[in-house]
Amino acid sequence: MAKPKRETHFTCMDCRESIALPDYLATGGAGYAIDVATGGRVCYPCCGKNDERNMRETGKGVLYLVARDGKYVLTNWPATLTIPVDGMSTSSHNIARTRTDVWFTFDGAQWHGTQYGDMSQICRVQRNKRERYVGHLAPAKLSVTGRFPTPPEIQNLKRD
Repeated sequence: MAKPKRETHFTCMDCRESIALPDYLATGGAGYAIDVATGGRVCYPCCGKNDERNMRETGKGVLYLVARDGKYVLTNWPATLTIPVDGMSTSSHNIARTRTDVWFTFDGAQWHGTQYGDMSQICRVQRNKRERYVGHLAPAKLSVTGRFPTPPEIQNLKRD
């Protein structure tokens, strides 16, 4: 009995491009995501666009907090959406041991994300309800001191 032929391409249900399938044993990925509503395949670049659109519409998202080139960024699963982190703070947590808070700018708004524990990169993010200055987002003239501004300094900050 002959072996069935392995698929070599798929058509993305969003962009309708014919995409070559990678060797998933070598790359560790299938090269596509599955749309849960339709079961259709979506290419990784369209995954990034969909995640971006979903964050804009809902004000929430689930991303991954990763270190890249000595800096922290937030990415989606295939890393086709990448957002630089503006500020970060780590504190203790009663169950997960550690809690990491991150602040970033996305689509012209301030966002906040929370990641729990040392054994996960998952970071739940949401748009801030109101725009506010947090110490981690202070202008460069204050950040060159190597410390975060104190609350009185934050209150005295004015947008340029």
